[in-house]
Amino acid sequence: MKNVVLDFNLIIKAESDNTFKTGIYYVQYNVIKRLIENYSNRFNFFAFSYFDKKTFYNIINKNLPEFKNIKYLDMFSITEKIDNFLKVKIIDLRKQKKSSKNPFAKFDLLCGTILLKFLKLCIPNFKDKKVLKQIDVYQSFFDDIPDKIGKSSNIKKFIFVYDIIPFTNPEYSANKEKDRAKIKANFCDKINQIPDDAIVFTDSEYAKSEILKYFPKFKPENIVVHLLAADTKKYYKLDNIDEDKRNEVLKKYNIPTDKKYILSLCSLNKRKNLAFLVESFVDFLHKNPQINDLNLVLAGPNGWLMDEMFNSISNADKYKDRIILAGFIDDKDVNMIYNSSFMFICPSLAEGFGLPVLEAMQCGIPVISANTTSLPEVYGNAAIGINPTNMEDLEKAIEEIYSNGTTRSRLIEEGLQRSKGFSWEKTVDNITNEY
Repeated sequence: MKNVVLDFNLIIKAESDNTFKTGIYYVQYNVIKRLIENYSNRFNFFAFSYFDKKTFYNIINKNLPEFKNIKYLDMFSITEKIDNFLKVKIIDLRKQKKSSKNPFAKFDLLCGTILLKFLKLCIPNFKDKKVLKQIDVYQSFFDDIPDKIGKSSNIKKFIFVYDIIPFTNPEYSANKEKDRAKIKANFCDKINQIPDDAIVFTDSEYAKSEILKYFPKFKPENIVVHLLAADTKKYYKLDNIDEDKRNEVLKKYNIPTDKKYILSLCSLNKRKNLAFLVESFVDFLHKNPQINDLNLVLAGPNGWLMDEMFNSISNADKYKDRIILAGFIDDKDVNMIYNSSFMFICPSLAEGFGLPVLEAMQCGIPVISANTTSLPEVYGNAAIGINPTNMEDLEKAIEEIYSNGTTRSRLIEEGLQRSKGFSWEKTVDNITNEY
């Protein structure tokens, strides 16, 4: 059987900090879960993490018992521990040189740098070679592929690149021009470090076309589209909602139980276009004063560049109380939050795929979505597509779902049917065929 090494870095990091539980985390979790569940009879799976073995298993045993039997691969422990130790010392010496507190810092820095290079050449790497010979496949989820694996022609290398938004739209991540330039440069470095013989997995035809457009180093045949999915055990339509349970969950997130609500679920950041959503919602209420039973719920962990959203909420005047910031939604509550919503809106300016749109459709919730980037590949004809910069477009869509029961029922049914075309089993089957 082939030995497959799976990159576990983001999973371990996210279990320590919920702010990392974004769409990429759930992709990694669902792919790894199904690989281990469905293909352990065909492959030997190992976990690679930059976290040490003890920390790795402490987190796995506490939070992810479904992965407790995976073997931890202690790759390059001898060389990397010494390497990292010396790098820390070099950084410290550079700081001393800048501060001029140590008159010998310049000399120490020169000696330390020479020592680092010497030891990297001379440290015995017999263990490294032995480990490398045992690896047939390395699967990265957009963490860097370890250098020695990248240079090995005998190891098949696969890496997920979900989108190239940090390169095409760094303004969604930073306000200052110098910070945007740094984000763009760092992303380019990451892309350019992908070995030439690696196969790139991406999650939409749109994302593939963008990668080929801006990074001609890749061959079209080496970029493979694997559409994502929503976990059917986690996101599903509740035909009979337990009112007591519903009220308990809604109250937990300060969502009023006596009113309908529009749901947006995402990491709260500029790219998600939430200021536009808030302003459109407020304008809709202003034009329809008779509607007093509808709220807007913005759910998800705090992200970055949220000032515009907070300003829009502050300027909502008498409608401010009808906009609820629910925060991070626990996994055990997310299905009820979806099922209890009246409609779902994704006004995002750019996506590599758009998992929440699929999750909402799978829960039987009518969807309004931006009609740009990858999102139409997800919803097809099963949602109302809108221009994410046109308030009138969005307000008409809200009005249609709010006032027209026939439209709402049609979108629910078409969304449920559309969502059946996506499954993690299908995605992972295709991935293992590549292995």
